Amino acid sequence: MTKKQIKTKTLPNELADGPAAPKCGTSNEVSMNDKLAPIARQHLDIETLEPRHSDSLDFHEVGVWGVRRALEAAYHAGIASVRDAR
Repeated sequence: MTKKQIKTKTLPNELADGPAAPKCGTSNEVSMNDKLAPIARQHLDIETLEPRHSDSLDFHEVGVWGVRRALEAAYHAGIASVRDAR
């Protein structure tokens, strides 16, 4: 297949916007945001995870090493939260 012959696939409407977020104000959402925001700031240099409706503020160029560190930090935070819930 040449570059011009690349096929694209359309996502169903329910998947196009990403996974559904928890309802605003739930304790799980607050707790998750409290854990994810510092990870985004520390490892990805992303100031906030809240949408600001501006491409220059909402889209970020991030190296794979930063993504890996952020995913590892989120993984370990998840393990710690399960351990703390017991």
